[in-house]
Amino acid sequence: MKYDSLILACSPRPGGNTDTAAKLIADTLEQQGFSPEVIYLRQFKIIPCQGCQKCAEEGLGHCILAANDDAQMVLEKILTFRRLFLCSPIYFYHLPAGLKALIDRSQSFYSMWIKEQLKVHRGQAKIILIAGRKKGDKLFAGSQLTLKYFLSTFNYSLEYLDLRGLDKVADLKSNSTILEKIREFAI
Repeated sequence: MKYDSLILACSPRPGGNTDTAAKLIADTLEQQGFSPEVIYLRQFKIIPCQGCQKCAEEGLGHCILAANDDAQMVLEKILTFRRLFLCSPIYFYHLPAGLKALIDRSQSFYSMWIKEQLKVHRGQAKIILIAGRKKGDKLFAGSQLTLKYFLSTFNYSLEYLDLRGLDKVADLKSNSTILEKIREFAI
């Protein structure tokens, strides 16, 4: 099957609000005639960046850890698609560890991009951030800034849907108003 959209579900917890959002996006896209690929990041091994800078120094085009985990494969998928949907919970005002590890591992792509060795197309990323907290002026600010610079390497324009007060596993499933917002956001 040829996929035309990538959905990256970034929660370490299966079956929660992030997975519900990712599935709803996939269903909505399929109803619109698209063929989305859904990746549950927790199902992939991502070794944290070691900060060795070999990817920048040697112009490898990949991380020296690439043979030991799945980060390179996931990042290459992000590079390939023109439509990206990223669903993530917010933990302590930021992204969960698995997603942050993937972002840190994108340093090899950034090194190629900065040297103008990475050819990237213009794409659109729609990002849903889901927080259990109902309050907090800067609740999404750190995550949005990190995602902005992470996805700029891949030349994505960004659009956000920030959701608050969805803490329990079934909170999203039982909120028809927010489910409709997600459907509209997906189109």
